Amino acid sequence: MALTNLLPPAANGAPIGKGSERNGTAGCGLGRTGQHLNEAQTSPGLSGGDRVKVVIEIRARLIAQIVLLNSAIAVDPRLQAAPDQARAFADRLTALRMKLAGLQAKWRSSELTEKFEIYAMESRPVVQAIADFVHWARTARRAA
Repeated sequence: MALTNLLPPAANGAPIGKGSERNGTAGCGLGRTGQHLNEAQTSPGLSGGDRVKVVIEIRARLIAQIVLLNSAIAVDPRLQAAPDQARAFADRLTALRMKLAGLQAKWRSSELTEKFEIYAMESRPVVQAIADFVHWARTARRAA
């Protein structure tokens, strides 16, 4: 699977940063999932166990999408032709993965219900890191 398939252009066809995109992540699985995590944490329609269940599901999707991206970096033809850029993608993705892993290690699912507001606050840098990675990846991909 090529990286292009995992970081498609905006769903509405608008250039990156235009149209209906929020945080420059619309149309990207990883970016959408980061948005969903943020929305699940702040949605007044979710509470208690329902909110925790949704957040746990989203955290699992984030891990799966990072694994897919990591695999895609290894086989993307443009990155195979540009080892320095492939290394930059891998390094940035590793940093993102470590940030997410740190948050998940600190916040076990059993603790989320009791201290959800604190978790939501502490997860904001991870949600921002996802948006930053997606923005950087799209910019780097266009430059390739």
